[in-house]
Amino acid sequence: MGTGCSSGYALDPGIGNIPSFKIVLVGDAESGKTSVFMRYFKNQFDYSYRPTTTVNIENVVKKLNVPEHTVVSMAMWDLPGREEMDLRTSYYKDVDAAIVVANIADQESVELASTWKQDILNHAVISKKRVVSTPEGSKVVTDYEPADHTQIPVLLLGNKYDLVEERHASQEENADDEEDKPLLIEDNKDADTQSLPKKDEDDFLDTRDEDEDGDRTSPGAEKRDGESENPGKDGDSKREDGGKEDKEEEKEVTVWKYEDQQEVEEVPAEIQFLEEFAEKHGFVGSVAVSAKNADGSVHAAIQALIRHLIERKLMDRTLDRMTEVKVNRAKVMKGKKKKKKDPKAFEPLDKTGIKELDGLFNKCNRYMALIHETRLAYRQSVRLFKSQCMEAEMVPEGPKCSMEDCVSGLKAALEKDSLELLAEDDNGFVTLLVKGQERDEEEKSEDMRDLLQTFQTEVAVASRTILHECPGAIAALQKLDGQIEEDCRGAIERAAQDSPLTTRELRSIQDAVDMSRARIKHSSAMAHECLQDVESSYKKIKAAMIW
Repeated sequence: MGTGCSSGYALDPGIGNIPSFKIVLVGDAESGKTSVFMRYFKNQFDYSYRPTTTVNIENVVKKLNVPEHTVVSMAMWDLPGREEMDLRTSYYKDVDAAIVVANIADQESVELASTWKQDILNHAVISKKRVVSTPEGSKVVTDYEPADHTQIPVLLLGNKYDLVEERHASQEENADDEEDKPLLIEDNKDADTQSLPKKDEDDFLDTRDEDEDGDRTSPGAEKRDGESENPGKDGDSKREDGGKEDKEEEKEVTVWKYEDQQEVEEVPAEIQFLEEFAEKHGFVGSVAVSAKNADGSVHAAIQALIRHLIERKLMDRTLDRMTEVKVNRAKVMKGKKKKKKDPKAFEPLDKTGIKELDGLFNKCNRYMALIHETRLAYRQSVRLFKSQCMEAEMVPEGPKCSMEDCVSGLKAALEKDSLELLAEDDNGFVTLLVKGQERDEEEKSEDMRDLLQTFQTEVAVASRTILHECPGAIAALQKLDGQIEEDCRGAIERAAQDSPLTTRELRSIQDAVDMSRARIKHSSAMAHECLQDVESSYKKIKAAMIW
């Protein structure tokens, strides 16, 4: 299996139009990567531990419901836990997603998951082929460029959850034993000093037996215990009711509780730490599984990751298909050459010539333009802030630079001048403040002044704009899209009654509507992505201030 990784044909590009994904499985040694691999593909578990020394590659075709049944081709690579880094980087070529496996029962193993995630993002590359002319003829050359970090979701898989369950079960048993010891001593003392009536003694012993079996006391038993405490009063009621009470006790087996009365199940500390760690370090999600137990947890976790990939791919494919239709139609039309448009400028939705639909499209344009401009401003501000940090040599140059690195570098540089960097919450985001001895403008570092000004006037302003404007824009676009879907057919029929439309015109109108709706959904997705980016930047800045 290990020789397959060096071949360019190790990954099947897909069958026809079936989406194809490559997922790598990484993690520390003895975290259970191969067990997860075997559980998902063969539903097996090997109790003997053998370190993985070669790369295991498995191809499989799955059917997912997202929401329609979709066939997906997937290749999963199980990478060795101990491998030369120069060799491992070749495995990250054209990777679509990654799963970092950690031992959830070992906190140190979970903490090391972030290094694996960063290793993948730092070395993942995309291959692009091009044809070049040589004296011997045409030749295909493969170029490699760094992959976009935002396009590679990484799932944190907390394996060996069965060890956590065993640990908690053992702790509960020990706690129960400790609770039972003083009770037994006290009961023995009572038995020596008191003489109970025979009936009460029998009830008392029955209760003791039920308590020792795990406190599984039925409501009927509790009722009998209460009657034994008041023999006079309850005895009279028994004689009056006759055999009626016995029938009620037979029916009364389980007491149901409403949701507000039910006790909330306590989440184990290991799962809480796993979820908090995944959120802090930008994992797409975290799941606690047990490759040892055939409980379906491994299968469900990996299927959820594949579903996330296919949903995103289907959304992008719909937009690309409609764009292709538009381009092909434009090539057929003859006309004057138009000036080149600014690629960064917002392009309004196409008009259909139907007043009702065009009015809805104009309303959508307002919110879509807002999302486009705020997203563009945020990305430009973050790019400017990072470039200034690189120029000031506070962080190393390259695509690895993150917001957390920039703030950490700025904080360290200020500490050299006996100054302290503070991050205070301000209107949903943060404001960076400098604490220390007041200085004249001439004494202040020009780089520091420019960096702080860029953050306050560019990054912070763009982030707050996204937080305040995007949620409302998303809700408005969803409402307008639903209205377009509801009114589309009727509007086209009314327009055809007023002025007959040819088949080509009807098809053109329908294509324009489909294209516009695809762009509306894509704009909403971009707004959600902006909100996630701002939230991630906020958390990274807060994390940088802790260290």
